[in-house]
Amino acid sequence: MNNLKNNSRKILLLVVILSVASIAGYVAFFTILKIKNNKISEKSNLIDFELAKKEKSKSVKKNLSDTEILRSQLDDYIIAKEKIDIFLEEIENLGEESGAQVILSSVNEVEYLVGKQKVKYLSIILDAEGKWADVYVLLGLLENIPKKIIIKNVFLSVLSIKEETWKGKFEFKIPIIN
Repeated sequence: MNNLKNNSRKILLLVVILSVASIAGYVAFFTILKIKNNKISEKSNLIDFELAKKEKSKSVKKNLSDTEILRSQLDDYIIAKEKIDIFLEEIENLGEESGAQVILSSVNEVEYLVGKQKVKYLSIILDAEGKWADVYVLLGLLENIPKKIIIKNVFLSVLSIKEETWKGKFEFKIPIIN
């Protein structure tokens, strides 16, 4: 019986040691798997982030190329501050094209609130004198300038019926950028 007790203790001790060893092995294996899973997850997230970044970059490049024509037209639509003198010369040249005498009587930089944003405009008052057809053609040329021109007021009056001389006063504004 003593021998049986010793054998039972040995078997019990062996089972306890094997159980502890298997639990320790399971915990070690689980911990290693968890660490490797976290590393794989981090790498996967990094790859997804880089792919998303690359796709966004492609999208931005595509938008840039798709809007290139519109952006170049936008430059023609608004006057740059350094090109104001050239624009004013073009306005004066419209007088020669129309046959009317043109005088720029006022040129001011003004700021208007458009929505929640301040927009700078070049406010211009143009006086013209000539035959009715010449003054009328000048108005048409002003309206057809390939810029965002906003005509505020137009005053037309007869100076001389006999000589068919008319006077025109045109007030308009155009957006400018720095």
